[in-house]
Amino acid sequence: MSPTRVGTCKLCLRSSALQRSHLLPSFVYKLLREPGLPNPNPIVVTNRAEYPSSQQTTAYLLCRTCEDLFSKNGEKYIRQQVFDGKRFPLLERLRTVRPSQAKGKLFIYREPAIEVDWERLRYFALSIFWRASVHQWQRVPLDNWVRLGPYEEPMRNYLVGTAPFPQYIYLRLILCAGLLAQGAAQEPLTSLKQGFRVHELTMRGLLFYLAVGRSVPSEFKQVGLGEQGDRFLIVDDHDETIIRRYSAMKRQHSSTT
Repeated sequence: MSPTRVGTCKLCLRSSALQRSHLLPSFVYKLLREPGLPNPNPIVVTNRAEYPSSQQTTAYLLCRTCEDLFSKNGEKYIRQQVFDGKRFPLLERLRTVRPSQAKGKLFIYREPAIEVDWERLRYFALSIFWRASVHQWQRVPLDNWVRLGPYEEPMRNYLVGTAPFPQYIYLRLILCAGLLAQGAAQEPLTSLKQGFRVHELTMRGLLFYLAVGRSVPSEFKQVGLGEQGDRFLIVDDHDETIIRRYSAMKRQHSSTT
């Protein structure tokens, strides 16, 4: 049993025994391990260093009841969909139907042609972005810290089950066809795109983008994980993005040593 500490749960706001909550679900860290290597631990790449590590990003954040809520409403489902080293069930399911649109390596699949649990997909994504915002996690650089501002509370109400999916929350999911992207995971970070902030989460073949606010450009409001009747998933290679990001971190690392 994981150690606990008495405090206020960030989700239900009750005083309780807090668990050591993971920023990314614990199953992700297990999938990143390579048992056949002398050091099976995943390689951590930052703008300061590159090293194997067994450390998982955790904090005393949630009570047991809220941990179970996150597991039931998203994490268990996602665990069955991501790339596990051999299979990528969600991508395999999409490839059994004809895409709605295709351009080069990019494919778009729309409902009702595809059968996925849309609600668990978006619940899972928001649960990660929300927990990234409500706590200053140890390994997340301050300049990349996810800050949801006034949208933290509407997200919390949705996640705890007392309110519907909040307004002005735009969420998109890309399934990565490239093997590099399928094998990678990156804790949530924030970047500037076309003058507004976009939060990203990369995890074993799933790439979630989140933007919040009234001023989000109209093209990003075609979100994919929105309301019923206008939902879609995107499939793209995405390996080039992983390579560019890794190269940028290596350059930053070299300039500081």
